[in-house]
Amino acid sequence: MKKLYLFALFVFSLFLSGCVHHEEKVVTVISSFEDSGNKVSESSYFKGQKKDCDWLVLMYMDGDNSLEYSLREDFNEVEQGLSLIRNVDGSAKSGFYSVRVVVLWDGRQKKDSRIFELGADIESNYAGENTINIQNVGFIKKADNEVNMSSGSTLTDFIKWADNHYSAGKGKILHVADHGSGPGPNTRAMCEDSTAGTSAISSKEFASALTNAGAGNNKFSALLFDICLGSSIEDAYEFRNLADYMIASPNTTPGPGFDYVGVMQCFNKENDSNEKIAVAIGQSFEDYYKGKTIVDSYTEKTMVYTVTVTNLSAVENCADKIDALADSVLLVEKQTENSFKPYLLYNSGEKTICYKGTVNWLFDIGDFARLVEKDSKSSETVKTAASNVKTALSGAIVYSWRWQSEKSGGNYYLSLYTDDSKGFCGLTICGGMANSSYTYDEYGKKIYDNKTYPIPSWYITDIAFGSRNNGNSGWAKLIATWFGVYSN
Repeated sequence: MKKLYLFALFVFSLFLSGCVHHEEKVVTVISSFEDSGNKVSESSYFKGQKKDCDWLVLMYMDGDNSLEYSLREDFNEVEQGLSLIRNVDGSAKSGFYSVRVVVLWDGRQKKDSRIFELGADIESNYAGENTINIQNVGFIKKADNEVNMSSGSTLTDFIKWADNHYSAGKGKILHVADHGSGPGPNTRAMCEDSTAGTSAISSKEFASALTNAGAGNNKFSALLFDICLGSSIEDAYEFRNLADYMIASPNTTPGPGFDYVGVMQCFNKENDSNEKIAVAIGQSFEDYYKGKTIVDSYTEKTMVYTVTVTNLSAVENCADKIDALADSVLLVEKQTENSFKPYLLYNSGEKTICYKGTVNWLFDIGDFARLVEKDSKSSETVKTAASNVKTALSGAIVYSWRWQSEKSGGNYYLSLYTDDSKGFCGLTICGGMANSSYTYDEYGKKIYDNKTYPIPSWYITDIAFGSRNNGNSGWAKLIATWFGVYSN
């Protein structure tokens, strides 16, 4: 997910994490910054009263893996960004909202879990003097200063703690920075914790953690995922009742991740709604990457940059329309012998936009609908269903952007993301892993095996999107018919 360097010693752990097409700067020993900043006890800092602000940003920064260095860079970027929207006395500059940024930090050192409230700092060091290092936090002390970031209960504790100590007049955003692999079980998804020796938070567990923290009754304004493969219809559906908007990349996230100096500047008073703030954050990602070229050392191709902002209240309608399309395609497939299946195969002629992870290969569902709608073999029922999917997606995707340099094959798909009359691309969906596909071994070497990978059983049992309608999800039935199912 983050900065573009790699030490061979850590390749194996990188690929276990679920992010591919990345290099990570992995530093084995980093001087500690957990005891830097302005150390203040919880009781002395809050004195029984909540700290108020217009916007509260909660950052769940899981650096207890190969991303520690990169997340420290993000930490510093936020401090620099705050210096652009705050006066010297800490008040908001004219034209900006007051913003508090609270970080649950966990690095690769032992007993290094801390909560920081970040302050303005123009220096290129970590945890400047205006950053509050909050001591003696109950749930962290209980864990002997080493929380398990791969546990949903830790995320719940953090949100509850923040709700008890901060109030936000405009809204609050939950940010997650870590590896990611798209929707999946606990062996993948997001938030790997090396010290705990456990795997990750699943999509289902993440939703449960937010629900247990009260997000079902007090939604987040937005979920900001600085992780790989985060913009899927499955995850959007999982989180649809817990936040208003989701900001994430359908592809693997580029080296530097989001530009947090730019993100902080999105909290200006021209952005006077949850949607405007969310879209501004998405646009800050575009502003940072547009025109840039980063070469992936594994594929030797330039990376494709993507970001999508989704209105989660419109996702239920998308799911209904996707299932209807899948059901109509299945009826046609009985007569045409899987004529639409090649759209989800990597080595086919015209194929759906595909983003490859180590667990799931994710396909742009809007692009799939586009291809099906224009196919001469499609019945009028199928064409209508595909058109309905595109319309529903256009109502849910409030902003999406994709950049692929000419060096890596041109910008053929660019108009699908930027043409306002379409606007249906930017959310992915699980498919089978595809013929002539490749995976990686523990040394990062590609393995070609010419097999078609079936979908995992957890897609039908554990993922809310795949298990909807009592296990009769149209899409789950379609890809199970095409690719089969294996027990997992």
